[in-house]
Amino acid sequence: MVTSNVRTALGGDHYGYLGSDLPASFVVVDFNAPLLRHTHNLLASLITRAGTSDILATYHQGRELWLFPQLSF
Repeated sequence: MVTSNVRTALGGDHYGYLGSDLPASFVVVDFNAPLLRHTHNLLASLITRAGTSDILATYHQGRELWLFPQLSF
């Protein structure tokens, strides 16, 4: 993996890979949204079509930063 050695380069809390006890930073995207529903190229669709209304949740280092009000995990 390209990012697996990022902790060595950056130090601190940057891990660069997923593990059961490691914090992760990610967003949860609604792929049932009309502009993303029938995509053939995921990355291109996220870049050119996705908007803020398509984001359901945002997490940084395992902490919830924002959660769509009607959504609960």
